Amino acid sequence: MSPIARVIIVSLLLFAGACSKYTDPLPVETEIMDDRVEQTDFKLGIVNLNPVGNQLLGARGNKLYRVLESNGSIEPVHTFADRINAIHVASSGLYVATDKDHKNPGTPCRLYKSTDGGASFTVVWENTNSSLLWWSITSDQFGNIYIGEYGPKSPGMSKTVWKSTNGGGSWDPVFTAPDREGLHIHRVAVDPYTNDVWVTTGDGKENRGIYRSKDSGKSWNRILDSQATSIAFTPEFVYLGEDHVKNGRVSRYDRNNGHYDEIFNASDYGNYGGSIYDLAVGTNGSLYIPTMKYPDDTHIASLWAGHDDEWKLLLRLKSEIGKGSGFKTITGPDPDGWLYVRGFKIKDR
Repeated sequence: MSPIARVIIVSLLLFAGACSKYTDPLPVETEIMDDRVEQTDFKLGIVNLNPVGNQLLGARGNKLYRVLESNGSIEPVHTFADRINAIHVASSGLYVATDKDHKNPGTPCRLYKSTDGGASFTVVWENTNSSLLWWSITSDQFGNIYIGEYGPKSPGMSKTVWKSTNGGGSWDPVFTAPDREGLHIHRVAVDPYTNDVWVTTGDGKENRGIYRSKDSGKSWNRILDSQATSIAFTPEFVYLGEDHVKNGRVSRYDRNNGHYDEIFNASDYGNYGGSIYDLAVGTNGSLYIPTMKYPDDTHIASLWAGHDDEWKLLLRLKSEIGKGSGFKTITGPDPDGWLYVRGFKIKDR
């Protein structure tokens, strides 16, 4: 054996020994890894912090709930015919998207609007060829509403972003992706610092892309090669949670120089990874990163926090072969410094 080969083998053995505590095989049980995480008495799959009064809303199945600040319990707000897939609060009202099966073009997606805090709802958009998810609805400071068609992924379907200037009274297409198999709209987001509209598309090398409009959807430029499913904004950066099943990656776009770099890869820390469906930024600049596990994946679903090259594992979710796990949404922080995911709250510090 050559000296070089011996060095390589010894290095690999040392590396394996150093990382052995992270190579947890499935299954694993839910485990809180940091004392800033607390369990809650409510488990809501989709959560949204209403900027008006900082009211926490959430959904479980086809039921919309409001979280009561006094005791942390929940009260029902409204029951819909189909499963709730998105909640968004804009200046014009509360919007809720439902769909019995968002992958099936035979089931209608409906967007409801309430102007009385959820006491009553009316349908303002309906489509059987596409669906809206938690990353599909946003609004800007001018009161415009934007919705992006997520699925199904067939030709002629799910390629359009729509805009309403009158609170859902009418809709106009402002962005249409190329009509290719598998291509659909991922995230639609408004940058709160510039009012730019961001749209991401996937899936696959030929279909992915990130587009930006600086004029409320009138014109678009493709600026990045990514199929991110989550976006978070700070004055200096735009963070992109990548739709990457194996690694759990976050990239950072520098507003000043246009640099685009990977800053986090969950797989660097052991048996972690997964697509990132949502991101949140704390008041001190920390980035909160939940990762997903699909049924066939062998990694652990997890929640991380940090910045630059300093990252802390906050929570590991129950993960086993054949079952999916993870958080669809993360919201906050609220005025008391708490962020919320399904079943847990995290103190922002």
